Amino acid sequence: MGSPYQVGEELEQFACAMYGRGCLKSVDGARAAILKEKYGNLDGSINLSRNIDFNLVPPCSKALLKHIRRANYQAGIWKAADIPRPREPQTTDGHGWTIIDGNLRPR
Repeated sequence: MGSPYQVGEELEQFACAMYGRGCLKSVDGARAAILKEKYGNLDGSINLSRNIDFNLVPPCSKALLKHIRRANYQAGIWKAADIPRPREPQTTDGHGWTIIDGNLRPR
């Protein structure tokens, strides 16, 4: 595995492939292509009067990054599941969580 940025790029490419757009590297590009294909007008614009099912498109890049960070945080918790008194993973290192009133909350 490379740098965290490289891993994020690889996961973004993987997400594109999951939505049938393996030739694209950006989830934002895949999102736009799917919206234009399913809900596009002849001029290339998106028909906003139709009911768009956003379950059929990948998350935008910012949302995908939050999913990646939360999954990484959760994996760190599960990785320490066999330790009797594990150290709580740091929430301040960008994993999508923050402490509010002593409780972990997603950002």
